[in-house]
Amino acid sequence: MNILAISEGPVSATTETTTTVMFGSLLAVFVVWGLSARTHLRRARILILVGASALAGFQDLAYYRLVGVTTFHSADAAIVYSAYSLQLPLWVLLGYSVWPAGIACIAVIAFDKNWSAGRIWRTYAALVALGIVGEALMIKWRLYAYAGPHPLRIFGVPFIWPLIYTAGFWALGLLVAQATLSLSGARRLALLPLGGSLMLGGAAFLGWPVLLGTGMNLPMLPTNLLATVSAAMTLTAFALLIRWSRRGIEEKESQ
Repeated sequence: MNILAISEGPVSATTETTTTVMFGSLLAVFVVWGLSARTHLRRARILILVGASALAGFQDLAYYRLVGVTTFHSADAAIVYSAYSLQLPLWVLLGYSVWPAGIACIAVIAFDKNWSAGRIWRTYAALVALGIVGEALMIKWRLYAYAGPHPLRIFGVPFIWPLIYTAGFWALGLLVAQATLSLSGARRLALLPLGGSLMLGGAAFLGWPVLLGTGMNLPMLPTNLLATVSAAMTLTAFALLIRWSRRGIEEKESQ
């Protein structure tokens, strides 16, 4: 049986409801925080990041299909939509409206506060570790699973994907922080598609070596080597991102 075709799994309704309520509550906190922000710029940034992250959640089934992930749900689950022989439970959309926005907001703070490169790297490492722990708990609770042979697993989580999507959502925050300084009004709405683009685009742009390995069902050794290549590409891209953001900070201070 192709695990990607599974629509119902062993997840309990209680676990599913608890997860939905948890992410829904965090999303409500984010929205209230954004609406109550003291400055118009901060308010716009937070709400744009939440909206962009929600759009990332809407295209999550395409990401799951590409990477090889399936979600499980109970018979009474609230399903947002179905595609690629997969179904998107409500908790996934709520979760993706919170976690990417949280990473992106930290990136905005780093941009505004002029964090050092070392502090950014330490924060990035902590967020990757937190992402791995969070995914490991979701897998343990049987909310979803990675299908097939995935390389470099830590607690059942392929290390490469938290590495990539954390960098992508950090990039989302930096782009919004930089762009909102020059864009105003309705033009800022053009930033909303960035969330989905960086989620799926990051997986393709930085993860294509490991995707080739898993897609061709290569033995684990060459697949691990390809995953290492993807990791090196991701870390290089993040280093360039830091350099670009530092240049933006210097230009902002010189004005």
